[in-house]
Parts: sequence; C-alpha cells; structure tokens
Amino acid sequence: MSRIRPRFHRPPPALFPGPAGPGERLALPSRVTPLKRTATGWAPADAAYGPSTPAPPPNSRLEQAALAWALACARARRTAADLAAAYSAHPDVVSVTADGDQAVVAVRITELRAWYVWRAAMGARAEDVVFYEDACVAVGGNDGVPLQVVGFGVPLLLDAVAAAARLPYRLWDQVYDLAASHQDAQGNHWQYDGDQASDGVPLLSMAGRPEPCRITNVVEQAGPLVALRRAHGPVIRDAAAAAGAVSADSTTGAT
Repeated sequence: MSRIRPRFHRPPPALFPGPAGPGERLALPSRVTPLKRTATGWAPADAAYGPSTPAPPPNSRLEQAALAWALACARARRTAADLAAAYSAHPDVVSVTADGDQAVVAVRITELRAWYVWRAAMGARAEDVVFYEDACVAVGGNDGVPLQVVGFGVPLLLDAVAAAARLPYRLWDQVYDLAASHQDAQGNHWQYDGDQASDGVPLLSMAGRPEPCRITNVVEQAGPLVALRRAHGPVIRDAAAAAGAVSADSTTGAT
C-alpha cells in the first residue's frame, strides 16, 4: 500500500512576493505606519486624531462661564494680595480681602478728608457711593478687577457736618453749606441765591454768568467746590432743601 503524501500548493506569485531570481531579496514596503487602538477603531499612531476619531467638541456656554469666573476670582485674589501688601500697615485699614471676582478694602474713617482720599485712590466715583446705616461703599477698579472700598463711620461724619451747617445740602458723599460762597477748581466763585430746579436741586450763580447752574453740574464739570465764607442767604427749611421746599417765613426773614 502506497503512502499518501500531502501536497502543498504555493500561492500565486502576486500574493507572495519573493525573490525573482538568484541573489535578489524579498521586497518590503518603503515605510511601515504603526497603528494604535482608539475608542472607535484603529488609527495611525503618529496622527493626533485619526480619520475615525473626531476632535473634542468646544466648551459649552456654562463651561465657558465657569472658566471665566475662575479666572476672574484668581485675578481678584492677586489684586487683594497686592493691595494688602501696600496698605495693610495703614492705620485706617480694617481688612483687605477677595470676595468672589472683586477685591474689598475696608477702612475706618475718622475724618471725611481721609474718606475722599481713599475713594479716589481706589478709582471710585462719588456718584456711585451707596450708603448704609454705619458705612458706605464705593465701587472702583484696579487693572480691570472690580474693587470695593467700604468706609465705616462716613454716614455719622456727614450727619455731623450737616448739623453744623446753616443751609446743608447733601450731594453724594459730601455736604455743602449753601449759606457759604464756594470756589471751583478754576477759581470761580459760586453763590446760592435760593433758586432751585424743578426737581429740587439747588442752582448756583456765578458773577458774570447770566443763568444759574445746577450744583451737580458745577461739581462734576468744575469741582471740587471749596467753601470760602459764610454768607447771609435765604434760609431753607431743612436739609431736605434738596427736596425743594422753601418756607415762606424763612425767606421773608432773610437779609
């Protein structure tokens, strides 16, 4: 009985490249690209994102807002640290802290002049001051970071100035005695003659100027105003003269 020998079939030459003749080497590709496994399949290892791997989606509005808030808070902390290093040793300073995206400087005020210096140093405007029972808050800024300066004791000092004035008028964080003549930054003298605008704001007159001006406009455009002397003028009923009422009996008694 004859032995059965297996027969091996050589693949076609196109599928099995080999030496075409004596002395020739096996032909290999010029460059082999390694692959890596991704969540959606295989992709070239040298590519950041393969053809089957999409780029990550952009941040949502909520994520962008959260990132912006975190950066703003970090800037506020740096600003508060810089302000603390510069002002913590000052006797007026109570605290320097960061509150969210803003820095807060709290000062205890014993004279109004000091409050005006602090407000100006923090870049806050008088018309933006908000008053509370025993303190006021002015909002300014430092290199794009919102900055609050809290003045403890300012309302009580303003009340004391108003009580000592003959014709007190409170404008923002300052009290003006309208019975006194005032000088502006250009040296012009302004006097209150008892006239008021329709909303109760006092009107000031300047020598050589035909029409009076609202005290708010004078302060904003030519201020600050400095009281020069006390004058005999019309007596307004109370500090709410700012509200506009002039008493007939006090007007007739003016000289």
